[in-house]
Amino acid sequence: MSVTCMVSPLEELQLISTNFSGELSASIGNLRSLEILDLYSCNLTGSLSMSIGNLPLLSYLDIDRNNFSGSIPASFANLSNLEYLDIKKLTTLNLRRINLYGEIPLSIGNLSQLVELYFLGNQLSGTIPSQLMNLTRLTDLGLSINQLSGSIPSWLVNMTQLALLDLARNKFHGQIPSSIYQLQNLQFPAFLQNQKDMNWLDLSDNNIMGEVPFWVWDGRFKSMKYFLTSLDRYYPINPLYMYMIDLFHNMLRGPPPEALASILYYIVSNNRLTGALPPWIC
Repeated sequence: MSVTCMVSPLEELQLISTNFSGELSASIGNLRSLEILDLYSCNLTGSLSMSIGNLPLLSYLDIDRNNFSGSIPASFANLSNLEYLDIKKLTTLNLRRINLYGEIPLSIGNLSQLVELYFLGNQLSGTIPSQLMNLTRLTDLGLSINQLSGSIPSWLVNMTQLALLDLARNKFHGQIPSSIYQLQNLQFPAFLQNQKDMNWLDLSDNNIMGEVPFWVWDGRFKSMKYFLTSLDRYYPINPLYMYMIDLFHNMLRGPPPEALASILYYIVSNNRLTGALPPWIC
């Protein structure tokens, strides 16, 4: 489909269940008076045109049941009058660092095919809406560097495909729900690296995968006082040095993790670590 007019008074364009094919032309952005754009069940392909973000009056956009690919263009953040958005087949929604504000739209929960969802680096506020629980295919959820508040919801455990959960640098309060550790695909939780006031940490006997990141050993956890091991025993820790590492019974891979000079207890058994024994052990 191609829209070639330079200026148009058109306010409503409905092409529901037609046989138009090809890509949506960038000239769609010339329809500056457009309020309703309904392309439901066409045969359109390619990526979504960034020029859709140039439609200042658009309040209704339905592009469901097409064959678009790629992520939503950042220009969609300019659609300040948008009230209805239907893109159920979308698999990646990437809206990083585009100055979004307000609460996360509840309608996001209708995007049942989403695999990756990124809102990081914006000004979003409010709580994480429970509607995200409907995104059962989601593997990546990135909400860091916003103004989100409230507690980290326990229903995240229902998102069983999650492999990446990034909630760092928000205003959450309360405890991390213990149910999160039931997410068997979750890699080493990145949000921990910013928990500078953490007093104790237990990551033993889980199914955490991936390599142990460098920030575990770089000495940033200076307020750490206790480390809860797999045997449910508390060990005192010097506030300036960590002297116990217990990563027993996970699915960590790669070379054995480095240890601090002060380490006394080093427990990494029942993982998938490979390579030679590190020389610092001697």
